[in-house]
Amino acid sequence: MILERVQITNFLSIVDETLRLEELTVLVGSNGSGKSAFLKALDYFFTGSPRISDEDFHARDTKKDIEITLTFTGLSDEAKGDFQKYVDNGRFSVTRVLSLGNPAISGKYFGSTLQHAAFEAIRGASGREKTNAYKALRDQADYSELPDVSRQDQVEPALAAWEEAHPAKCTRRRDSGQFLGYTGVGQGSLRRHIRFVLVPAVREAAKEAEEGKASPISELLDLVVRSRMAVHAELEALRQETQGKLKELVSPVESPDLDNLGGALSQTLQQYATDTGVRLQWQELADLAFPQPRALVKLREHGFECTVDRAGHGLQRALIVTLLQHLEAERHKGQVKTVDSGAGNGSTEGTATPTADMPLPGLLIAIEEPELYQHPNRQRQISSVLLRLAKGEIPGVAGRTQIVYSTHSPLLVSLDRMDQVRRASRAASDSGVKQTVVRAASLDSVAEELWKLSGSPGAKWDAASLRPRLEVILNPWMNEGFFSELVVLVEGESDRAALLAQAAAKGHDLEALGVSVIPCDGKASMDRPALVFRQLGIPTYVVWDSDLNGQDAKPDVNKLLCRILGRAEEDYPAFVEASGACIQGNLEQLLEAELAGYSTRLEAACALQGLTVKEGRKKPGVVRALLMECSAQGSESATLRAIVEAIVVKREGAAT
Repeated sequence: MILERVQITNFLSIVDETLRLEELTVLVGSNGSGKSAFLKALDYFFTGSPRISDEDFHARDTKKDIEITLTFTGLSDEAKGDFQKYVDNGRFSVTRVLSLGNPAISGKYFGSTLQHAAFEAIRGASGREKTNAYKALRDQADYSELPDVSRQDQVEPALAAWEEAHPAKCTRRRDSGQFLGYTGVGQGSLRRHIRFVLVPAVREAAKEAEEGKASPISELLDLVVRSRMAVHAELEALRQETQGKLKELVSPVESPDLDNLGGALSQTLQQYATDTGVRLQWQELADLAFPQPRALVKLREHGFECTVDRAGHGLQRALIVTLLQHLEAERHKGQVKTVDSGAGNGSTEGTATPTADMPLPGLLIAIEEPELYQHPNRQRQISSVLLRLAKGEIPGVAGRTQIVYSTHSPLLVSLDRMDQVRRASRAASDSGVKQTVVRAASLDSVAEELWKLSGSPGAKWDAASLRPRLEVILNPWMNEGFFSELVVLVEGESDRAALLAQAAAKGHDLEALGVSVIPCDGKASMDRPALVFRQLGIPTYVVWDSDLNGQDAKPDVNKLLCRILGRAEEDYPAFVEASGACIQGNLEQLLEAELAGYSTRLEAACALQGLTVKEGRKKPGVVRALLMECSAQGSESATLRAIVEAIVVKREGAAT
């Protein structure tokens, strides 16, 4: 059983939004876009008794309830049986309502069941009114088969039986909050089929690994180690022997001083109250509980061993994920019942040992910024491990593992895995507080759009045919686009350097504005990222050379890029518009034509660095230095200035 989607209303920055989930889902977006709100909503759904305040409600509007609806699919036969009346076309939904205005329903879980509309008023009544309404309905010919009842508690079962027998006359409606929910017990419990683990951005690994009440390491030791120690034959024999000797030592025969003390106390008491006395006797000796040993967790890396608090933050964070994964797996196994560790940890309630009829539950892991404290190489490794875990290529942790994480790292996303990416952003709302919206794209939809823009040649393109064409543009630079407020696609690094230099000369820090200028290694590779970012709702600006009179002009590519921008196609366009720009010829020719003395300065700069002019024209550092020098002397390219102004205006428009 896996989570297909989560719908959230009136929670934090979310007014009403649905997040669709894959085996692995990656949330991206700028700071404050609302990524963490989705993870927190999942936590509130699964937490036994979440503590809410007015700040949890969108714009503090507590008149509207918070509703978190989870829809599950991929149900096992056991799950289909447990949730039979809620299942519809192989999936079912559960809503948790959190309310400050109506405490009676706050925290309750509501399922969706087949209900007959005419029964709604009866269910809403109580006492004699309920039974009278039922009898009145039963007198109607359409409902004459309803059984006679004499008590209120007989009404609901009778209505439910009728609905079960007449599904065609029913529609799916929310029940009265009787869904057993995550914290329920019995066959209806979600906990039997799916477990949830949240790894927040701030969590101290040293405390998680320290023995203490409810810490993961203590629970793990109770479930896996101490529980087995408690039933060890030799240990139990020693406990019974010690218990027997202790009883002998404190028996009345062996403790005459107890009677003597009672007599002395009686004499003193009689001085204050006549005809009184004190008698002391030992209570029944409770079973002896041996104190269990406490564990000291140490981490080893590169041959060096140390306590958790002295390890690197990256390793500490990896330990947290490891502990929580294994804790949820062991909680489910529940191989033994309550164990007292003697270390103040209390007890852990066991469940039935898994059998062929009770497979391991699914595990849903939500992680805020898994890249925190991680070196780039380890970030890539974490990305790979999480993907393999979600695909089921790493066995033994759970029956099935589903992962959703938020990230700010370009090393944890990729253009060829765009189906997994969900981009959060802010948009206007009626409350005056900007709301979170989510956009998604897919390789299939991008392939189909590109196929149509290319004139629909042959069979329709799909993800399988598109994926090989993405390989040439897979790099962290391209992945930065997922986190941008505006993406500017250019052909190469020298074009990027030129735009950044022109912007700086005019006092615009594009990176500070959230603008990513991304080189695509030629204009033939610009179509795919342009469509990907556009489908994700990321404003995109495209700048390329028409290569008029060039040896490798590619007019077909020029026309395709024009169609992507929604303008009339041309073999060799030249324009600067709101959606993009095309330079007639190429950048080198433009700079030579619009900057006084550019060629002379270029030759001098190349000579100083031991480069040919042909080599220097392509060097970002050379181009940037020359543009800054020209700008300092009052010379600038009118075309570059217009392009930068169009980019800034587009960025300002996206921010409103």
